[in-house]
Amino acid sequence: MRGLYPSLVKLIIAAQVALALASCGKGGGSDTGGTTIPGMTTANVSGTVRNGAIVAVDASLNTEVRRQSASGFGSGLKTFSVSLPVGKSYKFYLIENAGTAEERAYPIYQGNANSFSISSTIVIDFGFIDTKTGSAIPAHDITENNGVVGAGADNTVPASLSGSLFTSSDLQGDWQVLQMVSGSNPRWVRGTITMDAEGNAPSSPNISSLGSGTTDAATYSISYGGVVTLPGGISNIFSGVMARDKRMIIGTSSPEGGNYALVVMVKSGTSYSATDLLGEWKYKQISAGTNPAWARGDAGIDANGTISITNAASSASIGSVAPDPLSGDFTIDTSGVVTATSIPDFYGVMSAARDLIFAVTTDTDSSPSLIIFTRDDSTVFSGNELGNIWRANWLSSARGASASSYWGRAFLNGDSYLQSILLSYGTIPDASIIVSLMSNGVVGIDNTDFSGIMTPGKNFIVGTMTDGSNNFTLYTFIK
Repeated sequence: MRGLYPSLVKLIIAAQVALALASCGKGGGSDTGGTTIPGMTTANVSGTVRNGAIVAVDASLNTEVRRQSASGFGSGLKTFSVSLPVGKSYKFYLIENAGTAEERAYPIYQGNANSFSISSTIVIDFGFIDTKTGSAIPAHDITENNGVVGAGADNTVPASLSGSLFTSSDLQGDWQVLQMVSGSNPRWVRGTITMDAEGNAPSSPNISSLGSGTTDAATYSISYGGVVTLPGGISNIFSGVMARDKRMIIGTSSPEGGNYALVVMVKSGTSYSATDLLGEWKYKQISAGTNPAWARGDAGIDANGTISITNAASSASIGSVAPDPLSGDFTIDTSGVVTATSIPDFYGVMSAARDLIFAVTTDTDSSPSLIIFTRDDSTVFSGNELGNIWRANWLSSARGASASSYWGRAFLNGDSYLQSILLSYGTIPDASIIVSLMSNGVVGIDNTDFSGIMTPGKNFIVGTMTDGSNNFTLYTFIK
Protein backbone atom coordinates (compact mmCIF):
# COMPACT_ATOMS: atom_id res chain seq x y z
CA MET A 1 0.00 0.00 0.00
CA ARG A 2 1.85 3.07 -1.28
CA GLY A 3 -0.17 5.53 0.79
CA LEU A 4 1.33 4.46 4.11
CA TYR A 5 3.01 7.24 6.08
CA PRO A 6 6.57 6.72 7.32
CA SER A 7 7.15 5.77 10.92
CA LEU A 8 7.96 9.10 12.47
CA VAL A 9 5.34 11.14 10.68
CA LYS A 10 2.40 8.79 11.00
CA LEU A 11 2.89 8.37 14.71
CA ILE A 12 3.29 12.10 15.11
CA ILE A 13 0.01 12.66 13.31
CA ALA A 14 -1.62 10.00 15.46
CA ALA A 15 -0.40 11.91 18.51
CA GLN A 16 -1.78 15.17 17.03
CA VAL A 17 1.60 16.86 16.90
CA ALA A 18 1.48 19.94 14.66
CA LEU A 19 2.75 19.63 11.12
CA ALA A 20 4.71 22.37 9.39
CA LEU A 21 3.92 22.78 5.71
CA ALA A 22 6.74 21.68 3.45
CA SER A 23 6.31 24.85 1.45
CA CYS A 24 6.77 27.09 4.47
CA GLY A 25 9.40 29.65 3.60
CA LYS A 26 9.71 28.41 0.03
CA GLY A 27 8.91 31.34 -2.17
CA GLY A 28 6.65 31.02 -5.15
CA GLY A 29 8.30 33.82 -7.12
CA SER A 30 10.90 36.56 -6.95
CA ASP A 31 11.05 40.31 -6.63
CA THR A 32 11.40 41.00 -10.34
CA GLY A 33 11.54 44.75 -10.06
CA GLY A 34 13.86 45.32 -7.11
CA THR A 35 14.14 48.60 -5.26
CA THR A 36 16.95 51.10 -5.70
CA ILE A 37 17.37 53.27 -2.60
CA PRO A 38 18.71 56.79 -3.27
CA GLY A 39 21.91 57.63 -1.43
CA MET A 40 22.66 54.01 -0.58
CA THR A 41 25.69 52.11 -1.85
CA THR A 42 24.78 48.64 -0.62
CA ALA A 43 22.32 45.93 -1.58
CA ASN A 44 20.49 43.79 0.96
CA VAL A 45 20.57 40.02 0.38
CA SER A 46 18.25 37.77 2.37
CA GLY A 47 16.82 34.27 2.39
CA THR A 48 15.53 31.33 4.41
CA VAL A 49 17.43 28.16 5.34
CA ARG A 50 17.04 25.15 7.61
CA ASN A 51 19.93 26.32 9.76
CA GLY A 52 23.51 27.55 9.46
CA ALA A 53 25.23 30.65 8.12
CA ILE A 54 25.45 32.49 4.81
CA VAL A 55 28.83 33.51 3.39
CA ALA A 56 29.37 36.15 0.70
CA VAL A 57 32.62 35.93 -1.29
CA ASP A 58 34.12 38.67 -3.47
CA ALA A 59 34.30 36.76 -6.76
CA SER A 60 37.19 38.80 -8.19
CA LEU A 61 39.38 38.32 -5.13
CA ASN A 62 37.94 34.93 -4.09
CA THR A 63 37.90 36.08 -0.47
CA GLU A 64 35.18 35.97 2.13
CA VAL A 65 33.66 39.41 2.81
CA ARG A 66 30.56 38.66 4.92
CA ARG A 67 29.41 35.79 7.15
CA GLN A 68 26.03 35.92 8.84
CA SER A 69 24.37 33.23 10.96
CA ALA A 70 20.71 32.59 10.24
CA SER A 71 18.35 33.14 13.15
CA GLY A 72 14.84 32.29 14.28
CA PHE A 73 13.08 29.57 16.23
CA GLY A 74 9.76 27.78 16.18
CA SER A 75 9.07 27.50 12.46
CA GLY A 76 11.74 24.95 11.67
CA LEU A 77 13.41 27.49 9.36
CA LYS A 78 15.89 30.34 9.88
CA THR A 79 16.38 33.64 8.08
CA PHE A 80 19.46 35.67 7.18
CA SER A 81 20.12 39.17 5.85
CA VAL A 82 23.44 40.73 4.77
CA SER A 83 24.34 44.06 3.17
CA LEU A 84 26.90 44.13 0.35
CA PRO A 85 28.55 46.98 -1.59
CA VAL A 86 27.21 47.26 -5.13
CA GLY A 87 29.35 47.28 -8.27
CA LYS A 88 30.88 43.86 -7.51
CA SER A 89 30.38 40.19 -8.31
CA TYR A 90 29.71 37.78 -5.46
CA LYS A 91 29.55 34.07 -4.81
CA PHE A 92 27.36 32.80 -1.98
CA TYR A 93 27.73 29.72 0.21
CA LEU A 94 25.38 28.18 2.73
CA ILE A 95 27.28 26.71 5.70
CA GLU A 96 25.48 23.99 7.64
CA ASN A 97 26.77 23.06 11.11
CA ALA A 98 28.82 26.27 11.02
CA GLY A 99 31.61 26.44 13.57
CA THR A 100 31.59 22.70 14.30
CA ALA A 101 33.81 19.82 13.22
CA GLU A 102 30.98 18.72 10.89
CA GLU A 103 30.78 21.99 8.94
CA ARG A 104 29.52 21.56 5.37
CA ALA A 105 29.62 24.27 2.68
CA TYR A 106 27.15 24.40 -0.21
CA PRO A 107 27.70 26.84 -3.11
CA ILE A 108 24.47 28.58 -4.10
CA TYR A 109 23.60 28.10 -7.76
CA GLN A 110 21.03 29.79 -9.95
CA GLY A 111 20.90 27.58 -13.01
CA ASN A 112 24.55 27.13 -14.05
CA ALA A 113 25.69 30.34 -12.38
CA ASN A 114 27.12 30.67 -8.89
CA SER A 115 28.65 34.13 -9.42
CA PHE A 116 26.38 37.17 -9.51
CA SER A 117 27.07 40.77 -10.45
CA ILE A 118 25.14 43.25 -8.28
CA SER A 119 24.95 46.80 -9.65
CA SER A 120 21.92 48.33 -7.87
CA THR A 121 21.03 49.16 -4.28
CA ILE A 122 18.16 46.71 -4.20
CA VAL A 123 16.59 44.15 -1.91
CA ILE A 124 17.39 40.59 -3.09
CA ASP A 125 15.54 37.60 -1.69
CA PHE A 126 16.80 34.07 -2.39
CA GLY A 127 13.71 32.57 -0.75
CA PHE A 128 14.13 29.12 0.77
CA ILE A 129 17.54 27.60 -0.07
CA ASP A 130 17.31 23.81 -0.32
CA THR A 131 20.39 21.57 -0.03
CA LYS A 132 18.87 18.12 -0.50
CA THR A 133 20.66 17.66 -3.85
CA GLY A 134 24.04 18.51 -2.31
CA SER A 135 24.09 21.97 -3.91
CA ALA A 136 22.24 24.98 -2.49
CA ILE A 137 19.28 25.78 -4.76
CA PRO A 138 17.25 28.95 -4.03
CA ALA A 139 13.50 29.12 -4.56
CA HIS A 140 13.71 32.54 -6.21
CA ASP A 141 15.63 33.41 -9.37
CA ILE A 142 17.54 36.44 -8.14
CA THR A 143 18.67 37.29 -11.70
CA GLU A 144 15.11 38.41 -12.36
CA ASN A 145 15.90 41.44 -10.19
CA ASN A 146 16.99 44.59 -12.00
CA GLY A 147 20.68 45.05 -11.26
CA VAL A 148 21.51 41.36 -10.73
CA VAL A 149 23.19 39.41 -13.52
CA GLY A 150 24.45 35.85 -13.48
CA ALA A 151 28.21 36.01 -14.02
CA GLY A 152 28.72 32.32 -14.86
CA ALA A 153 30.22 29.39 -13.00
CA ASP A 154 33.27 29.94 -10.81
CA ASN A 155 34.39 26.76 -9.08
CA THR A 156 37.41 28.22 -7.35
CA VAL A 157 37.04 27.93 -3.59
CA PRO A 158 38.04 30.60 -1.06
CA ALA A 159 40.69 29.41 1.35
CA SER A 160 38.39 29.99 4.34
CA LEU A 161 35.96 27.33 3.03
CA SER A 162 38.30 24.77 1.48
CA GLY A 163 38.16 22.50 4.53
CA SER A 164 34.35 22.46 4.50
CA LEU A 165 33.87 21.17 0.94
CA PHE A 166 33.91 17.63 -0.44
CA THR A 167 35.57 16.80 -3.76
CA SER A 168 35.71 13.76 -6.05
CA SER A 169 39.12 12.83 -4.64
CA ASP A 170 37.36 11.99 -1.37
CA LEU A 171 35.79 9.02 -3.18
CA GLN A 172 39.15 7.48 -4.03
CA GLY A 173 40.06 4.22 -2.30
CA ASP A 174 38.71 0.83 -1.30
CA TRP A 175 35.19 0.79 0.16
CA GLN A 176 33.50 -2.11 1.92
CA VAL A 177 29.85 -2.02 0.86
CA LEU A 178 27.03 -3.59 2.89
CA GLN A 179 23.43 -3.48 1.67
CA MET A 180 20.30 -4.47 3.53
CA VAL A 181 17.38 -5.04 1.15
CA SER A 182 13.73 -5.32 2.18
CA GLY A 183 10.71 -5.84 -0.05
CA SER A 184 9.78 -8.56 -2.50
CA ASN A 185 13.29 -10.09 -2.64
CA PRO A 186 14.85 -9.46 0.81
CA ARG A 187 18.55 -10.08 1.26
CA TRP A 188 21.85 -8.67 2.39
CA VAL A 189 24.67 -8.00 -0.06
CA ARG A 190 28.35 -7.34 0.68
CA GLY A 191 31.44 -6.67 -1.38
CA THR A 192 34.33 -4.30 -1.98
CA ILE A 193 34.53 -1.60 -4.62
CA THR A 194 37.56 0.47 -5.57
CA MET A 195 37.09 4.04 -6.79
CA ASP A 196 39.57 6.34 -8.46
CA ALA A 197 39.79 10.12 -7.92
CA GLU A 198 36.96 10.68 -10.45
CA GLY A 199 34.62 8.21 -8.75
CA ASN A 200 35.01 5.45 -11.35
CA ALA A 201 34.58 1.94 -9.94
CA PRO A 202 35.12 -1.19 -12.09
CA SER A 203 32.84 -4.20 -11.73
CA SER A 204 33.56 -6.41 -8.73
CA PRO A 205 32.25 -9.63 -7.18
CA ASN A 206 29.77 -9.59 -4.32
CA ILE A 207 28.19 -12.09 -1.96
CA SER A 208 24.59 -12.04 -0.78
CA SER A 209 22.39 -14.11 1.48
CA LEU A 210 20.99 -15.56 -1.77
CA GLY A 211 24.33 -16.39 -3.44
CA SER A 212 27.17 -14.72 -5.30
CA GLY A 213 26.94 -12.01 -7.93
CA THR A 214 28.62 -9.02 -9.54
CA THR A 215 28.44 -5.33 -8.74
CA ASP A 216 28.32 -3.46 -12.05
CA ALA A 217 30.95 -0.91 -13.03
CA ALA A 218 29.75 2.58 -12.18
CA THR A 219 30.79 6.19 -11.76
CA TYR A 220 29.92 7.84 -8.48
CA SER A 221 29.71 11.59 -8.04
CA ILE A 222 29.88 13.77 -4.95
CA SER A 223 28.65 17.31 -4.40
CA TYR A 224 30.50 19.99 -2.49
CA GLY A 225 28.08 19.31 0.36
CA GLY A 226 29.00 15.61 0.53
CA VAL A 227 25.97 14.07 -1.20
CA VAL A 228 27.01 10.97 -3.16
CA THR A 229 24.94 9.81 -6.13
CA LEU A 230 25.21 7.00 -8.64
CA PRO A 231 23.59 7.13 -12.09
CA GLY A 232 24.07 3.40 -12.62
CA GLY A 233 25.19 0.28 -10.80
CA ILE A 234 23.56 -0.20 -7.38
CA SER A 235 20.55 1.84 -8.45
CA ASN A 236 19.77 4.78 -10.67
CA ILE A 237 18.25 6.58 -7.69
CA PHE A 238 21.00 5.92 -5.11
CA SER A 239 21.65 8.91 -2.88
CA GLY A 240 23.88 8.93 0.16
CA VAL A 241 25.76 11.30 2.42
CA MET A 242 29.47 11.14 3.22
CA ALA A 243 30.51 11.58 6.84
CA ARG A 244 32.76 14.49 7.68
CA ASP A 245 35.77 12.20 8.22
CA LYS A 246 35.28 11.07 4.59
CA ARG A 247 35.42 7.38 5.52
CA MET A 248 31.74 6.49 5.65
CA ILE A 249 28.79 6.89 3.25
CA ILE A 250 25.22 5.91 4.10
CA GLY A 251 22.34 6.14 1.66
CA THR A 252 19.30 4.48 0.17
CA SER A 253 18.45 2.95 -3.18
CA SER A 254 15.93 0.77 -5.00
CA PRO A 255 17.93 -2.11 -6.50
CA GLU A 256 14.93 -3.23 -8.56
CA GLY A 257 11.17 -2.83 -8.56
CA GLY A 258 9.59 -3.70 -5.22
CA ASN A 259 12.88 -3.71 -3.31
CA TYR A 260 14.41 -1.03 -1.10
CA ALA A 261 17.91 -0.85 0.33
CA LEU A 262 19.94 0.86 3.00
CA VAL A 263 23.52 1.06 1.72
CA VAL A 264 26.56 1.43 4.00
CA MET A 265 30.02 2.11 2.58
CA VAL A 266 33.08 2.11 4.85
CA LYS A 267 36.66 3.05 4.03
CA SER A 268 38.57 1.24 6.75
CA GLY A 269 41.38 2.59 8.86
CA THR A 270 44.69 0.78 9.42
CA SER A 271 46.17 -1.73 11.85
CA TYR A 272 43.11 -2.96 13.70
CA SER A 273 43.62 -5.34 16.60
CA ALA A 274 41.59 -7.31 19.15
CA THR A 275 41.74 -4.40 21.59
CA ASP A 276 39.53 -2.42 19.20
CA LEU A 277 36.68 -4.85 19.97
CA LEU A 278 37.17 -4.72 23.73
CA GLY A 279 34.60 -2.81 25.75
CA GLU A 280 30.92 -1.94 25.90
CA TRP A 281 28.72 -1.54 22.82
CA LYS A 282 25.06 -0.97 22.02
CA TYR A 283 23.50 -2.61 18.99
CA LYS A 284 20.51 -1.94 16.73
CA GLN A 285 19.27 -4.58 14.29
CA ILE A 286 16.73 -4.84 11.50
CA SER A 287 15.62 -8.07 9.83
CA ALA A 288 13.60 -8.60 6.66
CA GLY A 289 12.12 -11.59 4.87
CA THR A 290 9.91 -14.21 6.48
CA ASN A 291 10.10 -12.61 9.92
CA PRO A 292 10.79 -8.87 9.74
CA ALA A 293 11.81 -7.46 13.10
CA TRP A 294 13.97 -5.05 15.02
CA ALA A 295 16.20 -5.83 17.97
CA ARG A 296 18.43 -3.79 20.28
CA GLY A 297 20.45 -4.19 23.43
CA ASP A 298 23.81 -3.84 25.16
CA ALA A 299 26.81 -5.92 24.12
CA GLY A 300 29.99 -6.38 26.11
CA ILE A 301 33.09 -7.85 24.42
CA ASP A 302 35.88 -9.11 26.69
CA ALA A 303 39.60 -9.58 26.05
CA ASN A 304 38.92 -12.99 24.46
CA GLY A 305 36.39 -11.53 22.05
CA THR A 306 33.46 -13.22 23.80
CA ILE A 307 30.26 -11.24 23.47
CA SER A 308 27.67 -11.04 26.22
CA ILE A 309 24.23 -9.49 25.71
CA THR A 310 22.18 -7.63 28.32
CA ASN A 311 19.03 -5.49 28.23
CA ALA A 312 17.97 -7.17 25.00
CA ALA A 313 14.63 -6.12 23.50
CA SER A 314 12.91 -6.81 20.22
CA SER A 315 9.71 -6.32 18.29
CA ALA A 316 8.69 -9.80 19.46
CA SER A 317 6.81 -7.97 22.20
CA ILE A 318 4.36 -6.75 19.53
CA GLY A 319 3.95 -10.02 17.71
CA SER A 320 7.02 -10.56 15.51
CA VAL A 321 9.68 -13.27 15.83
CA ALA A 322 12.85 -12.10 17.58
CA PRO A 323 16.09 -12.31 15.56
CA ASP A 324 18.63 -14.93 16.61
CA PRO A 325 20.53 -13.89 19.75
CA LEU A 326 24.12 -12.75 19.36
CA SER A 327 26.66 -15.07 20.95
CA GLY A 328 30.14 -16.55 20.65
CA ASP A 329 33.59 -15.11 20.12
CA PHE A 330 34.21 -12.15 17.83
CA THR A 331 37.50 -11.61 16.00
CA ILE A 332 38.85 -8.73 13.93
CA ASP A 333 41.61 -8.78 11.32
CA THR A 334 44.06 -5.99 10.59
CA SER A 335 41.80 -4.59 7.86
CA GLY A 336 38.86 -4.15 10.26
CA VAL A 337 36.74 -7.13 9.16
CA VAL A 338 34.84 -8.65 12.10
CA THR A 339 33.67 -12.29 12.21
CA ALA A 340 31.88 -14.43 14.82
CA THR A 341 32.74 -18.05 15.54
CA SER A 342 29.19 -19.17 16.29
CA ILE A 343 27.49 -17.23 13.47
CA PRO A 344 28.89 -18.67 10.20
CA ASP A 345 27.86 -15.90 7.78
CA PHE A 346 28.30 -12.96 10.17
CA TYR A 347 30.42 -10.32 8.44
CA GLY A 348 31.19 -6.95 9.98
CA VAL A 349 33.31 -3.89 9.20
CA MET A 350 34.64 -1.52 11.85
CA SER A 351 34.74 2.20 11.16
CA ALA A 352 38.02 4.09 10.95
CA ALA A 353 37.11 5.88 14.19
CA ARG A 354 36.69 2.48 15.94
CA ASP A 355 33.29 3.55 17.31
CA LEU A 356 30.98 1.69 14.88
CA ILE A 357 30.67 -1.84 13.50
CA PHE A 358 28.33 -2.52 10.58
CA ALA A 359 27.48 -6.19 10.09
CA VAL A 360 25.21 -8.47 8.06
CA THR A 361 24.06 -11.95 9.00
CA THR A 362 21.30 -14.49 8.30
CA ASP A 363 18.99 -15.85 10.99
CA THR A 364 18.21 -19.55 11.24
CA ASP A 365 14.82 -18.86 9.59
CA SER A 366 16.72 -17.39 6.58
CA SER A 367 15.81 -13.78 7.43
CA PRO A 368 18.64 -11.40 6.43
CA SER A 369 19.71 -8.85 9.04
CA LEU A 370 21.76 -5.68 9.36
CA ILE A 371 23.30 -4.92 12.76
CA ILE A 372 24.96 -1.64 13.77
CA PHE A 373 27.10 -1.62 16.91
CA THR A 374 27.89 1.70 18.56
CA ARG A 375 30.68 2.03 21.12
CA ASP A 376 29.36 2.89 24.58
CA ASP A 377 32.02 4.65 26.64
CA SER A 378 31.98 7.29 29.37
CA THR A 379 31.20 10.19 27.01
CA VAL A 380 28.74 12.65 28.52
CA PHE A 381 26.11 14.14 26.20
CA SER A 382 23.80 17.11 26.46
CA GLY A 383 20.88 18.34 24.36
CA ASN A 384 23.26 20.68 22.50
CA GLU A 385 24.60 17.75 20.46
CA LEU A 386 21.24 17.50 18.69
CA GLY A 387 21.63 21.00 17.28
CA ASN A 388 22.41 22.01 13.72
CA ILE A 389 21.62 19.75 10.74
CA TRP A 390 21.53 15.95 10.48
CA ARG A 391 20.84 13.99 7.27
CA ALA A 392 18.65 10.95 7.83
CA ASN A 393 18.41 7.72 5.81
CA TRP A 394 16.19 4.87 6.91
CA LEU A 395 14.81 1.51 5.84
CA SER A 396 11.44 -0.01 6.71
CA SER A 397 10.84 -3.74 6.60
CA ALA A 398 7.19 -4.54 5.88
CA ARG A 399 5.17 -6.75 8.15
CA GLY A 400 2.24 -8.52 6.52
CA ALA A 401 0.85 -8.74 3.00
CA SER A 402 -1.09 -5.47 3.32
CA ALA A 403 2.02 -3.35 3.98
CA SER A 404 4.94 -2.23 1.82
CA SER A 405 8.62 -1.77 2.58
CA TYR A 406 10.16 1.59 1.77
CA TRP A 407 13.21 3.78 2.26
CA GLY A 408 13.25 7.34 3.53
CA ARG A 409 15.48 10.43 3.44
CA ALA A 410 15.11 13.68 5.36
CA PHE A 411 16.82 16.42 7.35
CA LEU A 412 16.59 16.78 11.13
CA ASN A 413 17.32 20.34 12.24
CA GLY A 414 18.18 21.74 15.63
CA ASP A 415 14.58 22.76 16.33
CA SER A 416 13.36 19.14 16.12
CA TYR A 417 11.85 19.50 12.68
CA LEU A 418 12.01 16.67 10.14
CA GLN A 419 12.24 18.45 6.78
CA SER A 420 12.37 17.65 3.04
CA ILE A 421 11.01 14.16 3.70
CA LEU A 422 11.37 11.95 0.64
CA LEU A 423 10.12 8.36 0.63
CA SER A 424 10.59 5.74 -2.05
CA TYR A 425 6.95 6.33 -2.99
CA GLY A 426 6.85 10.14 -2.79
CA THR A 427 7.17 13.23 -0.59
CA ILE A 428 5.19 14.17 2.52
CA PRO A 429 4.93 17.34 4.64
CA ASP A 430 7.61 18.47 7.07
CA ALA A 431 6.89 17.43 10.65
CA SER A 432 7.55 18.90 14.07
CA ILE A 433 8.81 16.21 16.45
CA ILE A 434 10.21 16.23 19.97
CA VAL A 435 13.65 14.61 20.13
CA SER A 436 15.47 14.04 23.40
CA LEU A 437 19.07 13.14 24.21
CA MET A 438 20.08 11.68 27.56
CA SER A 439 23.49 12.17 29.13
CA ASN A 440 24.48 8.59 28.18
CA GLY A 441 23.81 9.23 24.48
CA VAL A 442 20.39 7.54 24.27
CA VAL A 443 18.08 9.33 21.82
CA GLY A 444 14.28 9.20 22.02
CA ILE A 445 11.33 10.62 20.07
CA ASP A 446 8.11 11.45 21.91
CA ASN A 447 5.02 9.33 21.23
CA THR A 448 7.02 6.58 19.50
CA ASP A 449 8.98 3.51 20.56
CA PHE A 450 12.09 4.94 18.85
CA SER A 451 15.31 4.06 20.67
CA GLY A 452 18.56 5.49 19.33
CA ILE A 453 22.15 5.97 20.38
CA MET A 454 24.65 8.69 19.48
CA THR A 455 28.30 7.83 18.87
CA PRO A 456 30.98 9.18 21.23
CA GLY A 457 32.08 11.45 18.36
CA LYS A 458 28.60 13.03 18.51
CA ASN A 459 28.20 12.91 14.73
CA PHE A 460 26.15 9.73 14.09
CA ILE A 461 22.88 8.34 15.45
CA VAL A 462 21.29 4.95 14.82
CA GLY A 463 17.91 3.82 16.11
CA THR A 464 15.05 1.38 15.62
CA MET A 465 11.30 1.93 15.73
CA THR A 466 7.92 0.46 14.87
CA ASP A 467 6.07 2.72 12.44
CA GLY A 468 2.38 3.57 12.32
CA SER A 469 1.65 0.50 10.17
CA ASN A 470 3.57 -1.81 12.51
CA ASN A 471 6.47 -2.06 10.05
CA PHE A 472 9.96 -2.28 11.52
CA THR A 473 12.41 0.50 10.74
CA LEU A 474 16.08 1.30 11.24
CA TYR A 475 17.15 4.96 11.11
CA THR A 476 20.60 6.50 10.60
CA PHE A 477 21.51 10.17 11.05
CA ILE A 478 24.81 11.76 9.96
CA LYS A 479 25.74 15.30 11.02
